Amino acid sequence: MSARPRVCLLHNQVAPYRLPVFAELARHADVEVLFCRERGDGRRWDTRTDGYGFRHAVLRHRRLGPFVVNPGLLRRLLRARHDVYLVGDFPETLLATFTAVLIARLRRKPVVLWSETLDHEANHYESTVVSRSLPARAARRLLTAAVTAYRRILLRAPERFVALSDAARVFLLGEGVRAERIDSGIQVQPAALLADPVTAKEDGPYAGCRVILSMCYLNPTKGVDTLITAFRGLAGPDLRLVVAGSGPAERRLRHLAAGDDRISFPGHVSGTAHADLFAAADLFVLPSLVDCWGLVVNEALHHGVPVVTTTAVGARELVADGRAGMLVPPGDSEALRTALEKLLADPQERARMAAAARARTDITDPAVGAAPLIAALGKAGGPP
Repeated sequence: MSARPRVCLLHNQVAPYRLPVFAELARHADVEVLFCRERGDGRRWDTRTDGYGFRHAVLRHRRLGPFVVNPGLLRRLLRARHDVYLVGDFPETLLATFTAVLIARLRRKPVVLWSETLDHEANHYESTVVSRSLPARAARRLLTAAVTAYRRILLRAPERFVALSDAARVFLLGEGVRAERIDSGIQVQPAALLADPVTAKEDGPYAGCRVILSMCYLNPTKGVDTLITAFRGLAGPDLRLVVAGSGPAERRLRHLAAGDDRISFPGHVSGTAHADLFAAADLFVLPSLVDCWGLVVNEALHHGVPVVTTTAVGARELVADGRAGMLVPPGDSEALRTALEKLLADPQERARMAAAARARTDITDPAVGAAPLIAALGKAGGPP
C-alpha cells in the first residue's frame, strides 16, 4: 500500500460530529467519503459539508422499509480506484456495505470495518424495545435474528477492525475477532461544533435552583420516563428537571410529568441556547436503555457537568471510574433516584466531578477520534 492510500469511506449519513474526524483522517490518506443519505429519520442537525477538505458525495438513495438502497453505488465503485475500503456496521445500509466489500474482494483490496455495536439486539424500531406485547416482542426477536445473521457474515470480511468504545471491542472479541486485529478508540464531539454559553446560571431562569438536565432525541429507548419517575420521587422545591429535545415519545413524557411544575420541556435547542442549558445544570442524565455511544455525555463533560448515565450506554467508559459521574442500571428508576439524591446532597462531590469533567479535553479532539482509523488503515496492508 502507498504511503498515502486512496481510501473509500462509506458512511450511513452526514453526521456533523464525524466531519472534523474525517478531515483529520484526510491529512493522512486520500479519502473519498460516500454518504448513503443526507440524514436519518428525526435528525435535525446541520448537514453542510463545505470547508472540510476531503472529497465526498451524498449518494442518491431510496428507502426499502428500514433499509437504504443506493442504486448508483456499484457503478461508482467500479469506476473508481481505491486501495482500501473503510465501512461501518450499519444494518440499514447493509446493501451498500456488502457492495463495497464485493468490490474490495474483486480487486483484492483490504476492508476495514468500524464498529459501534454493543450487541446483536435490533433497535431500529424503538417501540419494540420497550413494548411488552407478544407481537412486538416476537417482531424484535425476528429482527434480532436477522441482524445477527447479517453481522456474522459481515465480520468475516475485514482485515482490520476499529472498535469505537470499550464495549464495542468486547463485543468484537465475543464474536471471535482476534484482539490483535482490533484498534480501539472513543467517539468524540469536536469542540469546534460546540457553542459557548452566553448566560450565566445566576443571570438566567434557573438562578437559585438545583438543575438536572437531560438532552436527547425523545424516543422510547432513551429511558426518559425512568428519569421522570425517579425525579418525582425527589423532594425539594428548588429542584428542576429540564428535558430538552423532541421526538415521538414527547407527548407521553409530558403526560407522565403532568402535575409537577418542577419539570419543563423546552423542546429542541441548539447553539448558545443549548450551551446555556449546560451552564445552568448541576447534573446531566442520559438514562438510555440502549445507546451505542451518547455524544451528549461528551458535551456535558466538556461543559463541566457531572454525568449520571446507564451501563447500557457506550460512553459509560467516560465516567465508569467515578471521577466525573455515576453509572446506574438501565430502566431502574429507584437506582437512578438514589444516585441523584446522593449527588444533589453533596455539592463538594459535584464540584470534584465537575473539575474532572473539564479535564477530559480528549473527548472533543478530532485527532483522538481519527487515531484508531488511521492506525487500522496503516495496518490493513499487512497480514490479517
